[in-house]
Amino acid sequence: MKSFLCLARIPRRRGRSTPKGCRFPRKLLGVLYIGENCDLYTCEDGIHAVQDGDFSYDVWNGSAYEHVAVSRMFTQAEAVFEAVDEPFAPPYAEQLCFGGVRKRTWKKITVSGAEGFVQIPDQYDVAQIYADGMLVADHFYYGTAWRVPAKLFYKKECYLVMSEMREDFTGSFDAAPKNIDLPHSFLEAKHNAFSMPSTSEGIETNYALYFPKHTS
Repeated sequence: MKSFLCLARIPRRRGRSTPKGCRFPRKLLGVLYIGENCDLYTCEDGIHAVQDGDFSYDVWNGSAYEHVAVSRMFTQAEAVFEAVDEPFAPPYAEQLCFGGVRKRTWKKITVSGAEGFVQIPDQYDVAQIYADGMLVADHFYYGTAWRVPAKLFYKKECYLVMSEMREDFTGSFDAAPKNIDLPHSFLEAKHNAFSMPSTSEGIETNYALYFPKHTS
């Protein structure tokens, strides 16, 4: 299935302003769409939104905007966290040992469905998620719960591993400047770097700056 996504300029006509509350203009297959608090994309069967549940958008017909509302079933997935002994040696264990060897805590995660987000409220230094033995997500703790799409866990054997937060963790959880999308994955970020989640995930834009007091 092919999909297309690009940014576009918003046409303005005399006496007609951009629809109120619209934040996501997209030019899809040559047509301008403006999603109402949702990211739009097109597939072979029509216009879709990245976000779950109902969505609406305005489409430019050449002279005016036409409003379209789409209803979709949505059931927030329920998550179960089960404390377990270490099921396997994590392939990227060195990322859980910044500043020295740290205690690791493991939890098995099972979800009831693929829709919505799973909240991980624990405090930790570093966290990783493994699905069917593969590393699929990792995270620096920055002061608020980690929001992970439920579909990442659905119909997979998933484990969360967290390294302990010790006295050598020094961080600030003040509000970060907006419109900055800094790397939040160890696959992208270096040690001693800022860590901040993508604002497109709907997470509060905070940041943590990590300074280890010692290394080994």
